[in-house]
Amino acid sequence: MRKTLVVLASFALSSVLLSGCGILGPGGNPSPSGGQTGETKAFPYGKDYIAQHLDPDHSITYRTNQDYDMTYTHTSAGGIYATIGDAERMYVQIGSTGTYATYKGTAAAGFKKTADAPLSQADVDSQMSTWTENMAWHTVLSRDDPEWYAKNVQLSGTEKILDRECDVYVFGINYEGKDRAFTWWIDQATGVTLKATDSQDRTAGFVATEFKLGADVTFPTHD
Repeated sequence: MRKTLVVLASFALSSVLLSGCGILGPGGNPSPSGGQTGETKAFPYGKDYIAQHLDPDHSITYRTNQDYDMTYTHTSAGGIYATIGDAERMYVQIGSTGTYATYKGTAAAGFKKTADAPLSQADVDSQMSTWTENMAWHTVLSRDDPEWYAKNVQLSGTEKILDRECDVYVFGINYEGKDRAFTWWIDQATGVTLKATDSQDRTAGFVATEFKLGADVTFPTHD
C-alpha cells in the first residue's frame, strides 16, 4: 500500500516549516466554510486534554482524501484493533503485564492469537502511530507546545462533524509566495481531530465518518 496519509502530510508540513516561510498574521489565514472570527483564544486541545477527556473505550473511522478508510478501536480492557484499507491488525494486552499478544484474522471471520513474541507498550504505540497521530493530528508537528499554538494557530469558527461541535483552527503560512492553510476541526468534548485539510495538497486530508465512545464501542471476536 502507498505510504499512509500521516506520512504524506507530515512530510508536506515539515517541508514548509523547515523552509523558513512566513506565518500569516491575523486576517491572513484562508478560512473554512464556517467563516473566520479572528478571535484570540487560548488553545486547549493538547495531548493532556485528549488524555483527560477521551473515553478509554473509543473507535473512530476516517475517510482519507486518498479514497481509503482507516479505523482505530481501543478498549479499556486492553484491546486494540485497526484497519487501513483492507488490512486489519489486532493486539490484546496480556493480563497486567503491560505487554501485548498479536492476533491475525479478520473482523468477519474472527481473530486468533499468534505465536509471535509479546510486544511492549512502546512497540504497539509505534505500530499504531499512523492511526493515533491522525486522532491528535494538530499536536504532531507542533510538538504539543502551547507557545507554538499561541503564535501560529488561529481560531476560525465552529462547525459540526458527525453532529459533534468542533472548533476550527487554521495554521496559515506563506510558502514560496503562495498562501497555504492547514485546517483542523477539533472535537470540543474530546480534543480529537475529526477533520483535517491542506489547501495546497488535496490528497493530505481526512474526515471522520464514525466516532463511537463508551458502551457503543464493539470489538471483533477473538480467541
